[in-house]
Amino acid sequence: MTNLEYLGLRANHFTRSIPSTLLHLTNLEILDLDSNLLEGSIPIEIGHLKLLQYLDLSQNRLSGPIPTQLANCSSLRDVLLSHNFISGEIPSQLGDLPWLRTLNLSYNNLSGQIPNNLHYFPNSSFIGNKGLEHHLTSSSNKVLRYVEIILPITIFLALVSLALLLLFQRIDGSQSMVAYSSRTENGDVFSIWNFDGKVAYEDIIAAIEDFDIKYCIGTGSYGSVYRTQLPNGKVVALKKLHRREAEEPAFDKSFKNEVKMLTEIRHRNIIKLHGFCLHRWFMFLIYEYMDRGSLFCVLRDDNEAMELDWIKRVNIIKNTAYALSYLHHDCIPPIFIKTYQQTTFY
Repeated sequence: MTNLEYLGLRANHFTRSIPSTLLHLTNLEILDLDSNLLEGSIPIEIGHLKLLQYLDLSQNRLSGPIPTQLANCSSLRDVLLSHNFISGEIPSQLGDLPWLRTLNLSYNNLSGQIPNNLHYFPNSSFIGNKGLEHHLTSSSNKVLRYVEIILPITIFLALVSLALLLLFQRIDGSQSMVAYSSRTENGDVFSIWNFDGKVAYEDIIAAIEDFDIKYCIGTGSYGSVYRTQLPNGKVVALKKLHRREAEEPAFDKSFKNEVKMLTEIRHRNIIKLHGFCLHRWFMFLIYEYMDRGSLFCVLRDDNEAMELDWIKRVNIIKNTAYALSYLHHDCIPPIFIKTYQQTTFY
């Protein structure tokens, strides 16, 4: 048990305080206790989990202050403590966490001021705390933060696209790789690359007939996947977030973070991202389409499952291990997937 790296016990009926034995799992990287009935304070011993990257204690009955020792978990990227009874001030030490990208302290009993080094998080990270309401940033500051976040991503995508364009022109003067990116007056962002010629947002919406159900090939907890053919003949898969997710202010930041990470992934065993859209009504990602479907689709078909002999299955496991090793060890910061299932593999 001491080597355990992932512990997910969300949506149960666990009561009393957080067991101290969990805090001896020093190799733990993901701890998810969301949606239980846990009481008491967050133990200060949580600072012993030096490798912890994802912490979700939201929707419990926890009380007391946020321990400053939480800042000792120097690998933390996501801290979710919403919908509890946590009180006191927000420790400024949280802002010193180098990899922190998601912070949700909403709907607690926190008071005092929001530390200056945490002001870049949206108001949705702190709402529902009566003692903090008069310290929430103004709408003008929120707009500024939005620009500060999305502008670097847009510039990054433009630079990558330009570099690819120059590279392919040098290799073959007859072929070019064009990246198309646009921003509307409403702040919507659309970007697509790895295609010859211009592919506009309107082209995709027209091709998929405004996300007609007949193009839907799968639905998950966060969104639906659609198959469509672009005007240039390329078949792609669109992962469209559910409307309720797209309307969440906190999810907006999460979406941008996911896009930024995905644009940096370069691995033969990971599906290629072709583009994205950040629209005021919905968000979607544009992926390479895998015509044989997921591993789940293959295994549930008796004929295709028979073709998937032992050697092929071993190769699937090996390639999956290569991809996970790349995400965990070669990406900075590391990228972790919370759940692995047959529908995740293609």
